[in-house]
Amino acid sequence: MELTYLRWHRPGEVSRYPIRAEKDPRLATPSVSNLHVDQLLTEKLALLMKILFPHDWVEDALYLEIATRAMSLTEIAQVANDSCSRLESTLGVCLMSAPAPALLEALQKIDSEPVFKALLAAAIRHFYDDPRIWGGCGYEGVHGCRGVQQRIGIDDAVWLPNVAVEETK
Repeated sequence: MELTYLRWHRPGEVSRYPIRAEKDPRLATPSVSNLHVDQLLTEKLALLMKILFPHDWVEDALYLEIATRAMSLTEIAQVANDSCSRLESTLGVCLMSAPAPALLEALQKIDSEPVFKALLAAAIRHFYDDPRIWGGCGYEGVHGCRGVQQRIGIDDAVWLPNVAVEETK
């Protein structure tokens, strides 16, 4: 489902270098999952992510996909529910029908509240944890790292001076 009502801040297209990013396969995945994902709440989270992280190179479908994956975790679903309820009480209308400037103003009104801070922390963690976002930001992730091997290209900063390291015993 495309979130066409979120295109209010996209002035134009920005080209990005095609970077293939990948995660460290040793990272653990969360085990607590939410079996009853609320589609409307997921769309609200995608809308908030788009307002909080307005990258014009990220497609609406990717915002929705990341929000869907985040909402599969129980603690994120609770944070999103609390945050959306607080924002809707500030706005007086449903988030999905509120104009973008009003949403931004409502977010600014609650930006010091714990509910917003929890939403922001969860949204940052889930949005910027996606390798497709890494690639758009220019970060390659752990590409080239395998086990204890040194990262490929780690010593390519030619502007740093070579410093002799003395071993102490």
